[in-house]
Amino acid sequence: MNGSERSEALRKGVHLGCLLFALLLRWLTWKGALLMACCALLFNAFVLPLASGRALERDAERERGYSAGMLLYPGTLVVLILIFRERLEMVGAAWALMALGDGMASVAGRGIPSAPLSWNPGKTWAGFLAHVLFGGVGAAFMVLWISGHLPLEGGGWPALWEQPEVLAAAFGAALFTAWLESLDSGLDDNLLVPLGGGGALWLGTLVLARTPDRDWAAVLDRGLPALGLCALLGLAAWAVRSLSVSGAIAATLLGSVAAGFGGWGAFLMLCAFFVLGTTATKAGRRVKERRGIAEERGGRRAAGNVLANGGLAACCALLVLPGPATDLAPLAGLALVAALATAAFDTVSSEIGKAFGRTTFLPASGRSVAPGTEGAVSLEGTVAGCLAGALLGAAALPTGLLPAVQGWPGAVGVVLVVASAAFVGSGFESVVGELAGRRGHVIHNDVLNFTNTLVGGLSAVLIWSL
Repeated sequence: MNGSERSEALRKGVHLGCLLFALLLRWLTWKGALLMACCALLFNAFVLPLASGRALERDAERERGYSAGMLLYPGTLVVLILIFRERLEMVGAAWALMALGDGMASVAGRGIPSAPLSWNPGKTWAGFLAHVLFGGVGAAFMVLWISGHLPLEGGGWPALWEQPEVLAAAFGAALFTAWLESLDSGLDDNLLVPLGGGGALWLGTLVLARTPDRDWAAVLDRGLPALGLCALLGLAAWAVRSLSVSGAIAATLLGSVAAGFGGWGAFLMLCAFFVLGTTATKAGRRVKERRGIAEERGGRRAAGNVLANGGLAACCALLVLPGPATDLAPLAGLALVAALATAAFDTVSSEIGKAFGRTTFLPASGRSVAPGTEGAVSLEGTVAGCLAGALLGAAALPTGLLPAVQGWPGAVGVVLVVASAAFVGSGFESVVGELAGRRGHVIHNDVLNFTNTLVGGLSAVLIWSL
């Protein structure tokens, strides 16, 4: 084992070993947990490099003088504790996804011969599946342990398998973080995995809290026909070269979930986004090909792109059906529409700007750049994006997804909320893409797309609530 391999092995050992501290969250208050995380942050910043003789740092980190990963590990825990201070089991579960899921993915990826992932040849299926397995079990155990559902003496493990809802949420979050970790995102896994996992677990608990109030017969009555319809539409989209095989499969699953849980209105919103995005992608195709900035694979969208643009909308659809008294359905519907409007804004503005934009510039600096530059915008593309976002908002009015309003002033107001949120989400992506480019980082486009839909959906809820 050479020096680099030894350093990586020590690093993963520390990474996994620190998970033992998560067991203490069962007895700590959030303030005690926050103090522990802050002490760990200071320890990693000042003590650990000296105590280890910098043996845990990679070559690039030694040259830089610090390890971003070692700082982000406890730093992200600080953020999670502040967010979930009333639910520390969420912190422990996200911690398990980061330490156990991500850690075992690296071990399995390096030690078990396996085929590479189709979307990232630098990662393997062995690592991906190890993340899902170990991360899912670890997250479920932490939820039950920290919340006190596992006894201190005996009988603990049978209780784990007797909690199918907890297992479903934990493995769903593990699958999501395994996908995030597998992307060549340009972001540190110690930031991406725990924050993404914490958000997925939170959504999972909201969905499971509504389970007794579901009309599952209605879900199946819509979901099963939608599955067949989506399969036909996916096949047609593949035939006209709008989707790849993986993209068609992903679109079929998303459409079925949206229709089953969110109703046919949610399904139609996904279709409207797809039509807008496909039309914009095909527009000016020859010009974009001549400039070398056309979409890859002849404009076919793969599964990653489909999930990044429509995944959040499908998650919001899970909360749309009527539930408990403190019902989230109106806000979930608004977030669903705003997320798709943001994706439409981003896709349309980018594609129209690349084909017809006369002046392309970076929003944060105002510097003129060539069309297709990461984070660049144009007047023509921005106007087209605003129209696309407003069109999606207007199309949602008869679907019942948006909060109830009175008369035309209310309808115009809610459409403006959706369009404004789409503008904020897409603008956020442009600024982040530009700032990352300045620092020499390349953030995976799927990560940017998912992030802008998240920002757009949250912005709509915030604007409406205010």
